[in-house]
Amino acid sequence: MRLRFVRAIAAGAALALSLGVALRAATTQVPYDGGGFSGVTLTTPDARPSCVDAATSDVVTTTGVGTRTLRGVILVQYVLDGGVRQVVPGGEYIIDHIGDINQQVQYPPVSQWPAMSNGTREIHIDVQLELWENGIKVATLGPGNDWDLFCVGGPPPPPPPAQGCTPGYWKNLAKHLKYWTAPYTPTTKVSAVFGVTPTFDTNLTLFGALGTGGGGEEALLRHAVAGLLDAANPNVRYKYSTTTIIQFVQQAYQTGFFEQYKNLLEAANEAGCPLNN
Repeated sequence: MRLRFVRAIAAGAALALSLGVALRAATTQVPYDGGGFSGVTLTTPDARPSCVDAATSDVVTTTGVGTRTLRGVILVQYVLDGGVRQVVPGGEYIIDHIGDINQQVQYPPVSQWPAMSNGTREIHIDVQLELWENGIKVATLGPGNDWDLFCVGGPPPPPPPAQGCTPGYWKNLAKHLKYWTAPYTPTTKVSAVFGVTPTFDTNLTLFGALGTGGGGEEALLRHAVAGLLDAANPNVRYKYSTTTIIQFVQQAYQTGFFEQYKNLLEAANEAGCPLNN
């Protein structure tokens, strides 16, 4: 069976990035003259800047493999000075698969990428695949489908630590009422804010919730109200949004897991209060 190869190779990726040129995903097509199928296509992601300080991923896909087998490896590599490459821990993906692949390729946070002497951090992904049919290698896929991720100047600085004030802080109205933020007031009802009705006091107010001393449902509402006031105050870097806190309370009432959600809010409320005492 005679093969013809058509390859679109993403050349000059680094130069294109420096010029602001948009790079498209690389594609290798292997059309067949015969055999009863239309061909095989391998598609990989764009080369691009990426300075995300969190684990991220891309996907390598094929179409048209059918009952044939793909064999080879996808390597995720750090690029070091002089073009030296070092495989990222866990960055070796062995492919030995009948049919199409949809392979996820993962990257560590950019803060873990070694920096070159010019300050650039780079990851190179190398694709080396072969197409086998009836025990015979019929095509090579991958040349021209490698791609790069760049981060110039290093990762962004980590976010500042979260803050939070305790229920005891917020219930001291004589000193701290001025830090309560609209639309929340001491007389606002818990049911109006959280969409739940406390079983021990259907008319419970936000101030009343701060003064509860019990566990379970009472403890949850005590810390939920404190968290709500923390999140609503623009001078407090609270871990959760008001929307998330309300969802926590509603989920606790739906599931009965009062303690679990209380623990999340209690830890956030004890992160350290930036407001005046």
